[in-house]
Amino acid sequence: MTVIVETNSVQYVAAGIAVETFPTVFKFFDPSDVIVLQAGVVQTRGVNYSLSGGGGAVGTVTWIGSTTAAALIDIIRRRPATQGHNYIENDAFPAETHEDTVDKLAMAVAARLGLSTTDPRDWDAGAGAGGGTRKILNLATPTLATDAATKAYVDAAGGLPVSLPVPADPADDDKFLRADAGVVTWQFPPFAISDLPGGGDTGDVLTATGAGTFNWQTPVIPTVELIHHNYIINPHFEVFTKGPLRADTSVFTNDDAEYAWDRWIFLAEADDVCDLVSMRSGSASQPVPPGSPASARMEVETATDKFGLCQYLYEVASRGLLVNGDSSQVTLQFKARTTTGAAIANVKVAIYGWSGTADACPLDPVSAWNIDGVDPDMVASFTQQGSTSSFALIVDTFTQHSVTVTCQTGASIQNLMVFIWFDTSAGHAVDDVVYISDVMLEAGDTVTVFNSRSRTIERVLCAPYMWSTTSVEIALTEPIDDAAGTQGRLIIRADASGNYRESFRFPTSLPRAGTVGANGDGGLRILAFRAGGAAGTISNLNDDTDHVAPAVVVNREGFEILQGSTVAGNANDLMTFGVFAQYDIGH
Repeated sequence: MTVIVETNSVQYVAAGIAVETFPTVFKFFDPSDVIVLQAGVVQTRGVNYSLSGGGGAVGTVTWIGSTTAAALIDIIRRRPATQGHNYIENDAFPAETHEDTVDKLAMAVAARLGLSTTDPRDWDAGAGAGGGTRKILNLATPTLATDAATKAYVDAAGGLPVSLPVPADPADDDKFLRADAGVVTWQFPPFAISDLPGGGDTGDVLTATGAGTFNWQTPVIPTVELIHHNYIINPHFEVFTKGPLRADTSVFTNDDAEYAWDRWIFLAEADDVCDLVSMRSGSASQPVPPGSPASARMEVETATDKFGLCQYLYEVASRGLLVNGDSSQVTLQFKARTTTGAAIANVKVAIYGWSGTADACPLDPVSAWNIDGVDPDMVASFTQQGSTSSFALIVDTFTQHSVTVTCQTGASIQNLMVFIWFDTSAGHAVDDVVYISDVMLEAGDTVTVFNSRSRTIERVLCAPYMWSTTSVEIALTEPIDDAAGTQGRLIIRADASGNYRESFRFPTSLPRAGTVGANGDGGLRILAFRAGGAAGTISNLNDDTDHVAPAVVVNREGFEILQGSTVAGNANDLMTFGVFAQYDIGH
């Protein structure tokens, strides 16, 4: 015979019937050359199957009894690598005998190479009819990087399941392993795995809780909080240029439509309805929201009058909020509280649009406060954006309130205004108190984390709108008293014609040129006083005579007091006066 193929095995799928037969396909000599397996288990000839054929020909495996349905039946030839024929010197050399010997050796070689691929350098456990069901058995422990490794070695070296240190309590909190399609990768080790990841755990994390037991779960990924722009200036009411520097000094005039805390206008049905104070953090007697530097305090002095406060946004800021025109949404949030025994029931909030001349909004936007429970009427050119919102105040606890409105801007809206007020219908009496802080107006319909700027930045933002030489406004209504010495004096020398000039520069450029006028009307109020003399005069120190106050010129950078016409009596004399100025742009 000849051996012209290297087929050494064949595989079948059992039908699960009795007396099932399976051709060997390959030739064999002895029955011991054939190994039969069912479902990977070696079967016994004469017990599980019978074998016919052989002697150099193919054969047939016949099952004794019934096979197991769907089981794999492997029939493999394993010819021993022995040669039993003895060649005697000078003896006859029969071809059949020699061929038989060579065939057996070829079968033995083929049995060893039966899983070889076409490339003799490789060995493929999936080659042939077996199709990847073969194993390498009884490997030694690997020592070189190129050695094959046993399953036991791989399991011990790091295969799953993995044993890692159990997390301490609570030192390992927030450390985690990350699962990626069933593969664990370190992100911030170490701790122990108690729940193996599956294919569906991609992106899930195993986070230590200090208990030593964990489950894969979708993590809450920390994100960088976007800083949303707060369009409100002085949201904590901490910048209070007109407020007192000392607790024992008089407070500023708190009339209706008065520029109060920087960038905020106090509004009321009458004058002196409330006492206004800026509360600072640092003690229980100074109530401010947690984490805030200050709050506005309004204490009722006239129980029957409504009151509130508003802030205008300049055109450039308003346009930043109204980029989507009539579909623009804005969200206002603020914190408020009242006090046990001096409680105010609720607060109302609305947002208005001004369609008049840009950045020329009126200091007093209210035309009529109306009866209790009815929203105030606004002067012409104001349009309410959305509706009014009312919130109940909580005693002794700051509570955050918010409202979102869709702005119906139209083409004519130039400025937005935030208006917060208190009705008397809900009941407030003399000495009732309300606190407000953390006011934030932002684009969109979502209440985001409050954007708190530093006090220095708030002062810089406020500077163009309020400037004063004194924080106590009562000083603007009385002349200097030499004996009291409460205010300083300026001394300048007139020239040969009796003219003089004194300049005062603002700490920052104004948004527009100021004008000399009444305090709080968006202009500059200046009172010049002679020491101990008549109001509105300047004193000549040389001859102790009074002279009418000189002219005042104002621009965006500052103002000048000057006498530009000849006053012979002042020639080369020293002139003395006190200057108290407040610039209130008011909006």
